Amino acid sequence: MVQVAEIAVPVLEGTDHVELWVGNARQAAYHYRKAFGFDVIAYAGPETGVRDRASYVLQQGKVRLVLTAPLQPEGDVADHLRLHGDGVRTIALRVEDATAAYEAATARGARSVAEPSRAEDEHGVITSASIATFGDTIHTFVERNEYSGVFWPGYRADNRSGGGVGLRFIDHTVGNVDTGKMDDWISFYSEVFGFTVFQEFDEKDIATQYSALRSKVARDPRTQITMPIRSRNTSTTTGAAASSTSPSTPMTSSAPCRRCATAGLSSSPPQAPTTTRSAIARQASTRTSTGCAR
Repeated sequence: MVQVAEIAVPVLEGTDHVELWVGNARQAAYHYRKAFGFDVIAYAGPETGVRDRASYVLQQGKVRLVLTAPLQPEGDVADHLRLHGDGVRTIALRVEDATAAYEAATARGARSVAEPSRAEDEHGVITSASIATFGDTIHTFVERNEYSGVFWPGYRADNRSGGGVGLRFIDHTVGNVDTGKMDDWISFYSEVFGFTVFQEFDEKDIATQYSALRSKVARDPRTQITMPIRSRNTSTTTGAAASSTSPSTPMTSSAPCRRCATAGLSSSPPQAPTTTRSAIARQASTRTSTGCAR
């Protein structure tokens, strides 16, 4: 039997995009364009042959967001919204070879969501494959070296400028997981992707009068893709009881969710790993919650 250590980790090149499933994609696109300066660059929906959903693609610097809403009361997008409210569904990772990345990840223990497939149009071909991560969130490996279209086959150009506010790249993506599961998911990113832990926080660092968090920050040593994983602290600290609030609040859900995703959007250049909390604030000088990814 081949040992996991003998199987190469997936070779990542960066974050391709983050897709949010939302109740109203047009309204959400308007918000991100007007409030955060994103350009609307592409659209897919009934006009492009997609019958069950509408999607807007937004971009600023190297940050690319896809906002998708259901057009029917049933289906995977609608079901996700009923359970979680607006929130992150996909953290897509750019790779040179999506099939090789998928095979390496699943061989190292990741659960398959979608096997490698090709999407084609007159602009070329995109190959993608997906694996599961925390909650209902997935990672999609995206191979787009042979594609010259605006975003993806099935999308048309939709050019509306947002003016920009200086965002340059996604600094990190946080996974808020069930209490007691932080180390399990840190092990997942270590074993599947070869990420290493370079920062840790506990209730002494992240606490309010009513709640506290524990967090470990995992990072790909080669690309600096950063995935902090955090969970509520189960122990009582001075002025902090972990059971009172959720780690972050979904944008539209009235009920707190224990497993959410947050993206840090940076207007500063990448910095070397450091152990100070202030460095994270400098790196992620502009942040926005991407909602629940339970």
